[in-house]
Amino acid sequence: MRINTKKILCPNCQKLVIGNPQSVESTIKVSCPICKEVIWLWDGIKWLQIRK
Repeated sequence: MRINTKKILCPNCQKLVIGNPQSVESTIKVSCPICKEVIWLWDGIKWLQIRK
């Protein structure tokens, strides 16, 4: 399944980026292409924003 990602603000590098979705087992991770940190995580029910 292809996920359509919009531009989102990366909290780590503070830039507007188009995330890279990656499928890992039953979860989907959206990461920043610049700093390679995970921004959003799909747990099967809802999207969770990763904050540090």
